[in-house]
Amino acid sequence: MIYHFFSAKHIHLSPSIIQSILTNAHLTNTNGKEDICIVVEDTSGTVFEGKDKITPYTELAKRNNFNNLRIVHTKINLLSTIFKISSKDKILFHSSLNREILVIVNTIIHIFRLKKKALSINYVCWGGDFGYSINRTYKNPVKRFLNRIYDQVFTWYGNIITLDKSDEDKAKNIFGSNNIKTIPYLSNRNILTNSTKQTSPIRIMVSHSGWRHNHHFESFKLLEKFKSYDIEIICPLCYGESEYIQEVIAKGKSIFGSKFKYFTELKSRQEYSDFIASNHIYITATETQTGLGAINLSLVHNVKVFVKDFLYNQYIERGYPVFNFNNLINMTFNDLKAPLDEVNLKKIIEVKQIEFNSRTQLWKSIYN
Repeated sequence: MIYHFFSAKHIHLSPSIIQSILTNAHLTNTNGKEDICIVVEDTSGTVFEGKDKITPYTELAKRNNFNNLRIVHTKINLLSTIFKISSKDKILFHSSLNREILVIVNTIIHIFRLKKKALSINYVCWGGDFGYSINRTYKNPVKRFLNRIYDQVFTWYGNIITLDKSDEDKAKNIFGSNNIKTIPYLSNRNILTNSTKQTSPIRIMVSHSGWRHNHHFESFKLLEKFKSYDIEIICPLCYGESEYIQEVIAKGKSIFGSKFKYFTELKSRQEYSDFIASNHIYITATETQTGLGAINLSLVHNVKVFVKDFLYNQYIERGYPVFNFNNLINMTFNDLKAPLDEVNLKKIIEVKQIEFNSRTQLWKSIYN
């Protein structure tokens, strides 16, 4: 049995990943969905105030005719669930898992030298999240002790799985072990959808959330020269830093006036997919591994993608026809709005199919 552990509070991420696991189970698991148990822990806070954290998971299970979903509401029950699982089965801690639980689990494993238990655990890192701070200059003895525990126990894990090569290199630099590998999640969507888009206005989506690391103002600065053209600037601001979100809204309105749009209510998966499909361009100035879902979904819906730094290099190396954010400085409006040609659309299809096949085999090796 494969036990996947997720945090309930990440309703903008976890359900989509769970859906991809269930959708592709017939390809990755010997007995398909029968091999899978999904454990959703509701033991820590919320990301979306006032939002129901449990229903998205129970409805997902119902849609997929999946009967092996467990909802755990207390830390004691969660720890009990983890340590009752046989070492012959496999555990996947997905990065959203309550950090305190991970600390306790690793501490127990370290103290009692439970290497067989550790070997059954695989940790999936989201965006450089290795389960704790990688700061090696801590003077606090407790934090220094926890660092030593992680340095030891993570090398005992079956695998440390990162979602891109950059994080794999960071993890190898930290732990120096050979159980670290890059395996992005499988897609639960079509390889490419020929989305019909209206000819005007040109819809430009700026970043995917309201966190400061998206550097919205940097994007606004490069787009400001196009404000007299027939465009819409749309910012999803459903989550992030409240103060910063208000700053983004105020700045967007001051530069683009009525051409600036935003939304703060979380959309359903289908609504979000339809929203991205209606866009012509996706732009982000982030310098971190974030918004991969928005980027990948934009590519599926033949949206022009502008990214920078390691994200740009990563997608180019993989063969995707993405555009360099910094080239917006000298770009004309005609260049900006020009759609992807047939050659590039074909390239997206080819790369996605190759990646899907490769990732399927890699996940299969983890599960079986």
